[in-house]
Amino acid sequence: MAALAKLRQELECCICRDIFCDPVTIPCGHSFCRDCICKTWDMQMKESDTWEGEYTCPECRRLYKERPELKTSETLSNLLSHFRSLTLVETKTCTYCLDQSTPAVKFCVLCEASLCTDHLNVHNSSPEHVLFDHIPSLEDRKCSVHKKNLEYYCPTEDVCLCVTCCLSGTHNEHQVKSIEEAYQSKKMDLLTCAEILQLQTDQMETRCQSLKELRGRSRKRAATNSKLVTSIFRDARRKLKDLERKVLVDISRKKREVLVSVSHQIEQLETIKKELSRNMHRIGQLCNMTDPLSFLRESDKDNICNRKWAHKEDADIYDLDEGLISATIHSGLSDIINEAKRAFCGSNFIDLELNVHTANNYINVSGDLKTATWSPVDQSRPDTKERFDSFQVMCSKAFSSGRHYWEVETSESGYWGIGLCYPNIDRKGTDSYIGGRDNSWGMSRYSDWDPYYSIRHDGIEDTLSLVPSCLVIGLYLDYEAGQLSFYELGGPIRHLHTYKAAFSEPLHVILRLWNSWVKICK
Repeated sequence: MAALAKLRQELECCICRDIFCDPVTIPCGHSFCRDCICKTWDMQMKESDTWEGEYTCPECRRLYKERPELKTSETLSNLLSHFRSLTLVETKTCTYCLDQSTPAVKFCVLCEASLCTDHLNVHNSSPEHVLFDHIPSLEDRKCSVHKKNLEYYCPTEDVCLCVTCCLSGTHNEHQVKSIEEAYQSKKMDLLTCAEILQLQTDQMETRCQSLKELRGRSRKRAATNSKLVTSIFRDARRKLKDLERKVLVDISRKKREVLVSVSHQIEQLETIKKELSRNMHRIGQLCNMTDPLSFLRESDKDNICNRKWAHKEDADIYDLDEGLISATIHSGLSDIINEAKRAFCGSNFIDLELNVHTANNYINVSGDLKTATWSPVDQSRPDTKERFDSFQVMCSKAFSSGRHYWEVETSESGYWGIGLCYPNIDRKGTDSYIGGRDNSWGMSRYSDWDPYYSIRHDGIEDTLSLVPSCLVIGLYLDYEAGQLSFYELGGPIRHLHTYKAAFSEPLHVILRLWNSWVKICK
């Protein structure tokens, strides 16, 4: 026993005062637990205000300019293994066997005894006789104040108690439990918590997998859109070059026509000028004649005064027709823009027109079915199932697939709302308002004095933080992706809001307005 105790002293770490755990040796020859020496040096560096990069050996105080290399000692590791085997042999013998050589298989905490198989079979099996496969620290299982076994648990203060603690002191009025009862209760709580954590883990895993799939789809869509945009701008540059070339050719052609016409006019005028000059010279000769009879005969013969020298000019020949140039450029640019829109939104273009049969009687619809205007005058249309009793109107045609983009121009004053709805939207009552139920999605602008935007769906309305600054709103619909986005087309184009939904029915454009107007742009 004395030899074993001395060996233990040799195998103790001077920092933690316990048997080495993962022992390492530094250059001065002293050994420590790896974790102990690392934490010691880390603490030296953190706590010292005058740290100069020197590390100290806790045993001999030797200084090192650089952090020493930690080496594992094979000899020390072998000694630790030998010590543990000796300790195992000494502590694993049965307390009750007379020969002191029978190996023990369990340790009873209450009896503080090691038990072999034979003594275990006859040992008391009551709950307070807790059995262990190894010898636990008995001091940790005793009350630090009364030195009695800890047999009870106080949930109020979350502490283990002995019998004396329960009968006296600060715990005598607490509802204490036996260690076994508290163990089972805590164990059930932990198992319940584990189930909840497992459910949350599964949910996080599902969400994580969903986000990974979304990341993959986003990368593919970004790559596809990048290629599409590159193609659009490449075609746009080519078409702009063609348009520039065409306009310049038209200008050159018109310039040649003007120059040729002007040159021809100049030649004609020069000829007339020469003829006029000759006639003026002839008149001078006639006026110098003194014989009246000869004068009359000569002047009648030349008949100069009856000749007409008027020159008709065509004003159009001098016009380079800037109006035609502007119209050509505008038409060409419009074609390029429309091609870009078709590239993103497809060729399934829908010409949106307002359905008068759905218009509230205080909504006036323009002749081209593009503009809806609130009017204080009742239009006296027949009351049908299609007609809204609120200040709303919807378009005739619907979107049932594909990607679409359109714009609306709005009035500067009043209230207006725009959005999409299913055909089965209510036509009467508050549920018919845009966003009143789960079959419509809308965005509105309120207030003339302090205007603001709001979004509304399924009866839930939220205010947007962006202050209105433009009268033209762009809407983008991707039916298959379930995306409806609103944009403000001001100086910088601003994204206002995007709805995400699984669309399952055709979608109609719907307008709501009061003391305002909204126009669907072509």
